[in-house]
Amino acid sequence: MLPVRARRPDGMLTPRARAGAVQHGRHRCTGRPGMVVTSGVDHVAIRVSDMERSIAFYRDLLGWEVVMDLRLDGPGMETALRTPGVRVHNVMLRKDALGMIELVQVHAPDVAPYDGTRRPLDVGGLFTLSLNVEDIDACYAELTAKGVEFHSAPATIEVPGLGTTRIVFFSDPDGVAIELVQAEGTSLNK
Repeated sequence: MLPVRARRPDGMLTPRARAGAVQHGRHRCTGRPGMVVTSGVDHVAIRVSDMERSIAFYRDLLGWEVVMDLRLDGPGMETALRTPGVRVHNVMLRKDALGMIELVQVHAPDVAPYDGTRRPLDVGGLFTLSLNVEDIDACYAELTAKGVEFHSAPATIEVPGLGTTRIVFFSDPDGVAIELVQAEGTSLNK
């Protein structure tokens, strides 16, 4: 283990400590063999079937700002996605300090287009996109008035060690579950 002074207050290695760890045969990302430590989530990518419909949903209903709109193809994308002839439409959206959402629409000549059907809950992949809100009842009322169909009314749950939390779920146009969370107790993100 490296000395405490080689670590920042959050426990991560300082740049000098990372460089020293490499010289001493430790893992170059973390200073510990077999472990890669990330510093945060850069973005979440959501596969969509209709880009314009999804942009309207995330931008107009949820208030995310479009910050990038790209169309990618060519050998690099074909290699990365292991699909000859693939074309990808990517749109990045940002909301204040929440981070980024990437909407991805994939077009490939020999792959059936994604039809936007909801994935079963027991299949791997994105389970839910959870967004913190200050007033879940106001958000529920506003989005309901705009035509969003929620899975239920807001529910109150008790989270052991954190206190009371209110949640409600709805789906985006492609069936991705979106959860609104109003943490009345302690949040894991605070």
